[in-house]
Amino acid sequence: MWSKSLSLVFVLLPCVLFSQSDLAKSANDLIEGEKYEEAITRADSLLRLPQFYEDYYYLYSRKGDAYYYLADIKNSLKNYLLSIEEPQILLLENQKALQESLSNVGFCYSELGIHEKAYTYYQRSFNLAVELNDSTEVAIGYFNMSNALLKQGDLQRGMQLLEEAYAIDKQRKDTAAIGFDLNALGYAALELNNVDQSIKYFKESIALLQKSTGNYNSLGTRYNNLSKAFLRKQAWDSALYYNRKSIQIHEELNDEINLAERWVNRAVILNKMNLPAEAINWGTKAKEKVASLEKSDLILKANHTLIESYEKQGKLNAALTLAENNLKLAGQVRSLGQSLIAQKKYASLLAKVGRSNQAYEALNFANVLADSINTIDAQRATSELAVKYEVDKIENENEILKLQNDVASAQLAKEQTTNFWLTLLVIITVLAGVVISYVFISRSKIKEQLMQSEISELRLQIKQLIDYKPEESSISLEQINKALKEPLSEREFEVLQMAMTDNNNSQIAEKIYVSTNTVKFHLKNIYQKLGVSNRKEALKFAFQATSG
Repeated sequence: MWSKSLSLVFVLLPCVLFSQSDLAKSANDLIEGEKYEEAITRADSLLRLPQFYEDYYYLYSRKGDAYYYLADIKNSLKNYLLSIEEPQILLLENQKALQESLSNVGFCYSELGIHEKAYTYYQRSFNLAVELNDSTEVAIGYFNMSNALLKQGDLQRGMQLLEEAYAIDKQRKDTAAIGFDLNALGYAALELNNVDQSIKYFKESIALLQKSTGNYNSLGTRYNNLSKAFLRKQAWDSALYYNRKSIQIHEELNDEINLAERWVNRAVILNKMNLPAEAINWGTKAKEKVASLEKSDLILKANHTLIESYEKQGKLNAALTLAENNLKLAGQVRSLGQSLIAQKKYASLLAKVGRSNQAYEALNFANVLADSINTIDAQRATSELAVKYEVDKIENENEILKLQNDVASAQLAKEQTTNFWLTLLVIITVLAGVVISYVFISRSKIKEQLMQSEISELRLQIKQLIDYKPEESSISLEQINKALKEPLSEREFEVLQMAMTDNNNSQIAEKIYVSTNTVKFHLKNIYQKLGVSNRKEALKFAFQATSG
């Protein structure tokens, strides 16, 4: 009994003498250094220690972050859920952490395709942001909830929430967020078939970008969006006008993929204007441009436009030959959707040239393809149900773990009460000198270990600085976007620039007046667009693109 009490003293005293919060935050430091597996291991080791009970919510949240960056969404969700179920996170001083964790749960559900639950947690996060009077997070909450509703097909409510986000961002005068909101509103309005409103939003987005001298590539994209809206309205001249402005920008940027897509769009417009000869010219140019870029989807789209042009000219044999080529290409890229479109067009052309038997066979095959697509859709729905089942299982496991933790905490409290007086008696009467000596020895050893850890970190940082010095270079948004299929936004470029320094995510968030969660969201998008997995690779890509 005495030996058990003495061992308890020796184990607990070093942890009490050193800051628990600092040890808990070490998991976050590892995440900032992109050492995600180590962060998970560190958090797990601290979660096994009862004296870190007040930091459990924080440690679960950090594990959620680490798993998210490792693209393990299910484990990320599991830990974020555990974080929001910890009693300590409900304290007034931890409400901001609760708001971020609720939003993170929503992100995970959204990525798993469970948009109903994503909306529920986005709404809880939003309500808390309102209580905290955090206008930035309130706007983000509106945007996230609208996205979840749009994914569920609730276009009207999704549109309303987007408008709320837009109103707040206008009041905050956040031009980047306003432009993003306007673009999203334009798309949503188009989905609702409210073309005039869509055109209004796209025009406002363009005017804002021109006024703020923002990203030139984004301007070209927004001109293209406006052209599509006018195409939907059947205002061919306006559609052609804005398509021409989009083409001009992408020609100046030498953006071959976007340029080819805009050429195809022009061919579509010209066909609508009953100008097939001109449409053939632009469709052919687009095919020649993308032939070396392996963009099969654009080639299929260009071919489809050319087929329509040949039909308008009465050149049915030329259209039929091209339709056969489209069938082969759709088969090569294994796209059932494109194969179905190509097969229906092929059947229609066979019928027009009088080859009725072949047309009948082609149409039957199109029906077989349609059945296959329906089967795949059904299988996809089954897979989504399986994912939902797994998520429900995670939630149930978390509930069981929570109950087990409650029982363990009660038992620990009882043991601590029993051992307190025994431990105190041992310290005062028998082993005071031994304990004091041991404490000083333990403290020295821990300090030495911490110092060695800091030295190792400094050595690693020095080596990284020797190998690569981003502060001596400069990066250009225009040159970076030339190297990308999907361009960086102005806000993403700003975050990338901040990442050149030794600032961590929290410090970046302070400097650009957003939440840490938003910075992480931007960094994830940046990594995806650059095709990298961490901050250092992102910076190297940026500087190589600029210097090249």
